[in-house]
Amino acid sequence: MNPLREFPLELQGLVIDHLSQDQRTLLKASLSSKAWRLGCYRHLFYDLYLELGSVEPLSQLLDHPFTQATVPSCVRRLYIN
Repeated sequence: MNPLREFPLELQGLVIDHLSQDQRTLLKASLSSKAWRLGCYRHLFYDLYLELGSVEPLSQLLDHPFTQATVPSCVRRLYIN
């Protein structure tokens, strides 16, 4: 049985929000489940900074069906340099 399924969604959101300033922990937490991944992505991709060399890695990330559907909706501010 998955213990995260028994953990109320509201508390899961509070945990993820508490981690919002710790990128390393958010990345690890995003691996725990699809629900946590989406919650973590909302913080990880809130601000997206693109530079000439970063377009290819972002393109590779967006090749995955899950990230195609989630990452663009998480970006709130896009910076292009």
